[in-house]
Amino acid sequence: MSIENEETKPQRKSVFARLVGRLRRDEEGVTAIEFGIVAAPFLILIVALLETALVHMTTLDLENAVRDASRQIRTGQAQVANLSATQFKDLLCDNTVLISDCKTTDLLVIDVRAYDDFETISIDPNEMHDDDGEFTGDEEFNLGSGLKVVVVRTYYKMKLLAQIPVVGLANAGPHHRMINAISVFRNEPFS
Repeated sequence: MSIENEETKPQRKSVFARLVGRLRRDEEGVTAIEFGIVAAPFLILIVALLETALVHMTTLDLENAVRDASRQIRTGQAQVANLSATQFKDLLCDNTVLISDCKTTDLLVIDVRAYDDFETISIDPNEMHDDDGEFTGDEEFNLGSGLKVVVVRTYYKMKLLAQIPVVGLANAGPHHRMINAISVFRNEPFS
């Protein structure tokens, strides 16, 4: 009969301790688990970067279109052709690349106002829409005559594709971004 003392007694582990030990040594599924943990934030970051880039590119596209269309007013060509607000909107939309729903929807609002001089201009960028991005309907279309100061303001309510609330791009309701472009100039001296 052998007597086991504490030093010679074989160490017996509980079932739980053996299972934990085996899982610690087994590394077959670690990569999949780590990818699952990292993939969601990574994909959200990539989509947020692409959405932010699209917003900035659309802003530049609108600014360039406003600059090009405003040249027709500045040189007097729009006044000679007696362009209406709809025709000017069509001219502006023809100069855009990224705004495909420009002509067919109410998402683009154009406001053109003429002033006597630069000191009398008062522009509030938020007067054309409320906090939810709904247009207030206060737009005018006055091309002005020669040597008048003209302010061309455009507001485009862009629908966000990804609609990730964490990114914070929406500023006109839950899924839209209000983009605006303003051009201020003095008309050339045409008659």
